[in-house]
Amino acid sequence: MPIAESWQRCRELGLDPSLQPRGEVVPFATVTRRRQKMEGLRRLALAEMQVLYAQIAGSNLMIALADASGMVLDTISDQAFM
Repeated sequence: MPIAESWQRCRELGLDPSLQPRGEVVPFATVTRRRQKMEGLRRLALAEMQVLYAQIAGSNLMIALADASGMVLDTISDQAFM
């Protein structure tokens, strides 16, 4: 039941799937600084993200890498998803 447990954790943290997500625009300089802090991990993750994308491309998908605070640092997505 990992999926049910994940949903329960989200609810406990105050996330409500019926509400619109809070949109927040972060200055690009902030994203750049966070990317630089995680450069080693990003290099490994981006390589794996590209392999995964090659395997499932065309599935209307987006693969995202976020830092521990949830800031999205990198994405790979199908044109249809964008």
